[in-house]
Amino acid sequence: MSEARAHVITQHQADTSRRQDIIHPSEMAKADWCPRATYLRIETGVHHRKTFGFQTLNVFDTGHEAHRKWQNRAWQLGWLEGNFKCLHCAHIWWAVSPASCDGCSSTALEYAEVPVKDIAGFQIAGHADGLLRPIRKLLEIKTVGEGTYRFEYPRLLARHTLTLPDGSEMVDLKKVWADTRTPFPSHIRQGQIYMWLARKAGIDIDGMEYIYESKFNQDVKSFTVQANPDAIADRIAMAHDIKQRLGTHNPPPCPHGGCGDCAPYTETPPPPRRRHRTT
Repeated sequence: MSEARAHVITQHQADTSRRQDIIHPSEMAKADWCPRATYLRIETGVHHRKTFGFQTLNVFDTGHEAHRKWQNRAWQLGWLEGNFKCLHCAHIWWAVSPASCDGCSSTALEYAEVPVKDIAGFQIAGHADGLLRPIRKLLEIKTVGEGTYRFEYPRLLARHTLTLPDGSEMVDLKKVWADTRTPFPSHIRQGQIYMWLARKAGIDIDGMEYIYESKFNQDVKSFTVQANPDAIADRIAMAHDIKQRLGTHNPPPCPHGGCGDCAPYTETPPPPRRRHRTT
């Protein structure tokens, strides 16, 4: 087991497949996004990667497996549209739930998702989890656990945290899940960015379908969110500003007055940003 843990960590540290010359929708969607850090990463070509332990990396892998599971289910239903890749001849083509490669007829295929981008004007690029053709919705798949709520929706977690007689606290996970009625704010922003990019690319959609799978009990909820460009207008404006500044050696200011994301790019790191407890 120790060898497997070490292998997972080493493999992650050696992975350089994630593009560093673009703005990722997932980073734009964060509540505390730092455009200065994004600009400096793209401009300098230096990526200050965070170090993750085995447990966190295992959580990431669980999410990746959930993506494949739900994508395969949509594929089997005949609903899944997007790019598909042949594992035999490496051909990539756009299709709706194909049974075989249209180049070599191999049935060894994998889903390559829905690439969306606007590099010319905004330097943004990413991949939506899927496109559900019959209902004209992009697909976003999320696995959620206590850590997800703690980071993305602390107020909901606090609402169902009980103080025991000995002073310790216990989260009522059953009630937390039952009270989950909408996607989390950062997930909505990320979906809106994907929809905005997809529409710019001429993809016929009218909303985003979210699948939330609970790590508590493997229960599933789905939510539908309609496209609303106004919800991300500030993020799109910041991305455009970054694009305009590239090559000028004039980074945008940090909206937090200095933070842990942009600090590694400066000689004198700023003091840590104060975090306000949510009650």
